[in-house]
Amino acid sequence: MRITGRALRLPPDLDTDMIIAGRYLRTKDRSVWATHAFEDLDPSIAGQLAGAVLVAGPNFGCGSSREQ
Repeated sequence: MRITGRALRLPPDLDTDMIIAGRYLRTKDRSVWATHAFEDLDPSIAGQLAGAVLVAGPNFGCGSSREQ
């Protein structure tokens, strides 16, 4: 399989709070999550995510679990 697209490189040890901040977990509306994904990492990142291939470093998603 070959995957093509623009690569968005993420740092190592990116925890769940950086993926989606806890302040947005009061909603189950996935469009809200999509709008604010990685926002604390880079406030301008939302415009870069559409169609991007995320390249995660080691320990991606560490931290507290998300059960939404």
